[in-house]
Amino acid sequence: MDLPSVSIVTPSYNQAQFLEATIRSVLEQDYPYIEYIICDGGSTDGSVDIIKKYADRLAFWVSERDEGQSNAINKGLLRANGEILGWLNSDDCYLPGCVSAVVETFDQHPEAGMVYGDVEIIDEDGRRIGKHPSRPYKFVEQLTHRMIIPQPAAFWRREVLNKVGFLRTDLHYAMDFDYWIRIGRQFHILKIDRTLAQYRITQVSKSTSQGYGWGPELLIILKDFFNSEDLPPEIIKIKRIAFAGAYQKGADTYLTVYETRKAFKWLLHAVYLYPEYLFNLRWWFSLFRALSGKHLFRLGRWSKHQIRKRLWLRAPTHHIINHDS
Repeated sequence: MDLPSVSIVTPSYNQAQFLEATIRSVLEQDYPYIEYIICDGGSTDGSVDIIKKYADRLAFWVSERDEGQSNAINKGLLRANGEILGWLNSDDCYLPGCVSAVVETFDQHPEAGMVYGDVEIIDEDGRRIGKHPSRPYKFVEQLTHRMIIPQPAAFWRREVLNKVGFLRTDLHYAMDFDYWIRIGRQFHILKIDRTLAQYRITQVSKSTSQGYGWGPELLIILKDFFNSEDLPPEIIKIKRIAFAGAYQKGADTYLTVYETRKAFKWLLHAVYLYPEYLFNLRWWFSLFRALSGKHLFRLGRWSKHQIRKRLWLRAPTHHIINHDS
């Protein structure tokens, strides 16, 4: 049996604290044909020394100033030769057996252009604090933000890259959402019933420190999408729902940086576009958080994380990956 090669690209910039765990999670996979590429944006925190430590096991690496994460990923994809592709950010990790499971799924499902699985959520110390189970893929549900594809657990075939192209470099937050939509419009996407990767939440990660960036980019993506030609009628008719979902999602991301006033405005816009949100518990929960004020919301958020961390720390730890031990 001829096994396909798998190319993994890691964009990196000043994340030396987590970078080695990321690198080792790729290099210690049990799959024999992995081409690993690291594109560093000119880090000054010791990241380059870590990359050099593993340079003989990398297909390519570079450390130079770039135009952001999307540009770094594209730079790596241009170098990639694999039949299966993926990218892993420099603070996330693959779980053991991830790549083998992906290759096996592609082999069993030749109709699939892309596959994805679930992710665990880990903290800055690599401790598991939660899990993000993803739903089976439906294009309409993704377009309306009723489901997400967890980026660290997503892989696609080379033919997808050849037809869909590269990431948009004008996007710095929601480029994966844009890319998955472009893929889903043309290819079959399949959910793997397995946890494939770990997504790290830190105080400086985009999801927690730059939540103001997602909402505006989601609107840009949807405007461009619905201006596309030859959209089927069943997609055109959900335009308002899609934009309402973007406003709901944008409100939630504003809440992560305690921009409660902006979150409130975006929630009102969501229900204006799609009044059925008034029957959605998620909308009401977001509204409550927006109205609770910055300080009360921070207290509630801190309490939630403490409770979730304590519950997960009591759970069996044999699935936790600690690459620094």
